[in-house]
Amino acid sequence: DMPPGGDFGGFGGAGFGGADFGDLFGDLFGSAFGGSGRRSVDPNASRRGNDLEYTMQITMEDAFRGVTKKIEVPRLETCPHCGGGGAEPGTKIETCPTCGGRGQVQQTVNTPFGQMAQVTACPTCHGKGKVIKTPCRECRGQGRVRKQHSVDVKIPAGIDTGIRLRVSSQGEAGINGGPSGDLFLLIEVKNDRRFQRKGDDLNTSVDIQYPQAALGCEVKIETFDGFEKLDIPAGTQPGSKLRIKGRGMPRLRGKGSGDMNILVKVSISKDPSAKERELLEQIAKEMKVPVKNKEGFFDKIKR
Repeated sequence: DMPPGGDFGGFGGAGFGGADFGDLFGDLFGSAFGGSGRRSVDPNASRRGNDLEYTMQITMEDAFRGVTKKIEVPRLETCPHCGGGGAEPGTKIETCPTCGGRGQVQQTVNTPFGQMAQVTACPTCHGKGKVIKTPCRECRGQGRVRKQHSVDVKIPAGIDTGIRLRVSSQGEAGINGGPSGDLFLLIEVKNDRRFQRKGDDLNTSVDIQYPQAALGCEVKIETFDGFEKLDIPAGTQPGSKLRIKGRGMPRLRGKGSGDMNILVKVSISKDPSAKERELLEQIAKEMKVPVKNKEGFFDKIKR
């Protein structure tokens, strides 16, 4: 039986140095009939430029509101001096005399099967099919130059870390008049000291005192749109979670917004004043719960 993956006992591709038999026989036998065994590539055909990727950091508030940012991206652009042709203006680009503009030449090589024709890149023009006698002084015959490119990027409201945006045709310039590639933006949203984000919801906390928790109160909660009033019901326990609907992040794919979730923290004074202590002791007496009495100086001497 054939082992999984098609590995014939160590005599697969690795057994011959990773050689591809299809390529090997295609090159040999295809060339014998006047071809290379592969599709011929026009050296002067237009080619699309490479895509670029750029990591952009934005604040959480920018992600909340949506924003347009101007960024500077290094990229290859069509040489403005020669227009992408690669030759100094006023000079001629000649057809390669060796390959006749094909970019390829046919050579006879010795193989285990005898002499065969092999097609290789032209040694004179290096596969370009043309010869530039006087290269452009700006791009040195390459047809493209590296420059800093300014791009205005629109960031939609509700975007989150890890989302990839595509800006069409803002990548590197194409070759031989080909279209430009695209620019891909990888978004990173910075943390905000006021809120923690979870999906479309925002989480925050509020500190209140014991009487406020026991009797109820109204507090102000900061949001990205200003302060919102929040009603704390009487008897609210430490660690309770309350919610303000629709005050979270805008939904990137859909209508509306997430919620603002508020964790209630109840602060207990570590050093209450004499008046506060007296009142607390009265409350404890009313509730019939034991508390620790604070000893005065003379009480300690009596012990």
